[in-house]
Amino acid sequence: MLKLNGLKPGKYIGFKYGFLDEVKIALISALGNWIGDTILYPIDAISTRLKASKFVNHNPITFAITTIKNDKLKLFKGVQLSFPAAFIPTFFYVSVYDWGMKTVSNVIEKYKYHESTKLIFPFFVSSIAEIICLVFYLPVDTVRTRVQVKIF
Repeated sequence: MLKLNGLKPGKYIGFKYGFLDEVKIALISALGNWIGDTILYPIDAISTRLKASKFVNHNPITFAITTIKNDKLKLFKGVQLSFPAAFIPTFFYVSVYDWGMKTVSNVIEKYKYHESTKLIFPFFVSSIAEIICLVFYLPVDTVRTRVQVKIF
């Protein structure tokens, strides 16, 4: 058994991190999401065009192959919208979620016998964070979808 000096039995080790650590986590998460969204953008464009197609009986694989052969680099049209569609909403989501959970944990820790209520709050905090995230995401996604299906 591992013995830690100064740690009482039944206690756990908690990590405290400050505001800059929260910002770093949000930035790294948003950067990862942006890179993934940028790499997968052509597949998203093919998927969006397939869904917007007027013909119901498309074979998805043949549609994808035909689209890649015909459009090639045109599939990257609108890829610059990946930053406002992926990075910014993810940054706000992670920041709001971290801040909200930290705030709720600090409030609940004041009351000794209410530790189990911490299990309820991720649902509410994540819902609020998602609503804030959608404020930034939905307008950009609408424009991005129109660019992908060639409406503009």
